[in-house]
Amino acid sequence: YSTSAYLGVECVYTSSNATKFYFDDFYAGGGSADVTPPTIISATAVSATQVDVLFSETVDPTTAETESNYAIAPAIGVPSSAIRDGSNLSLVHLTVASAFASATTYTVTINNIDDAAGNTIVANSTTTFTYSADVTPPALSSATAVTATQLDVLFSEAVDITSSQVLANYSVDNAIGN
Repeated sequence: YSTSAYLGVECVYTSSNATKFYFDDFYAGGGSADVTPPTIISATAVSATQVDVLFSETVDPTTAETESNYAIAPAIGVPSSAIRDGSNLSLVHLTVASAFASATTYTVTINNIDDAAGNTIVANSTTTFTYSADVTPPALSSATAVTATQLDVLFSEAVDITSSQVLANYSVDNAIGN
């Protein structure tokens, strides 16, 4: 049969399963359509030139990666790139040409972003974020002698790869040398 006016649920009664029948949320009808547009969950500065925007649901890659759908104020404008995250399809990475000023609150205005069902975000949706520059230098957490000629150094945070490989930036006590 392709249609019916009846719905049934079969339960197999056994002495050990006599009181374990529970039912919830039956639905019989047409499929439900997504009619809810995406909303902004947050914007987070991840560096001096990048802010991540998180939406409430998966966003369409074409509209999410259109730079002109975003504007950052004050003084930043349209980002130089907008890239939807490869694993979290609700996350968009915005990169800007001019660095954010530390301790400044910025407003991101977003338009024309669609979700997977084609619903468009409410026009001129906004959220704010504050960029705070990292002004704390890395600290030496530990140094471990691996061999007589090799020392492994661990810092309190990620360090610049170029400066971390310059031998003149290190010294060892007890007249061992640089």
